[in-house]
Amino acid sequence: MLQLVKILVRSVLAIAIVSGITFYILVNHSTDAMNLTCKGKWLQSGKGETLFAAFEFYRPWILWAEADGNVRVETAQLPISSYFSEVKIIGRKPLRLFEITDSYRAGMIGGYREASKEIAINFSKGLTFTGNCRDGI
Repeated sequence: MLQLVKILVRSVLAIAIVSGITFYILVNHSTDAMNLTCKGKWLQSGKGETLFAAFEFYRPWILWAEADGNVRVETAQLPISSYFSEVKIIGRKPLRLFEITDSYRAGMIGGYREASKEIAINFSKGLTFTGNCRDGI
């Protein structure tokens, strides 16, 4: 009887440890990040601008996500800060394309080409940023 209790306690302890490790991985390692600093201009006016972009990509085991990730962007000259809830990754490294859309606006808002490090984002009618990026903020 004592032997059975020991086996039961060890089994419960093993299940608890495996569950804890799984929970830790899901909570702390479910996304990957890519931060960019992009120098470019406003397409309409030609004025120079710096854009900071923080992409967040969901890991393959996040089955409930409708998109591959999201992106937050901020500009240095104009007071613009935006969150786009849907980033779709097309292709594989090194020629991945990132299609930026949002559930609140119809159509594509912008995109990022990884190989050439080019980004374009349409914030609103008449306000489109285009530029070249480098890693890091």
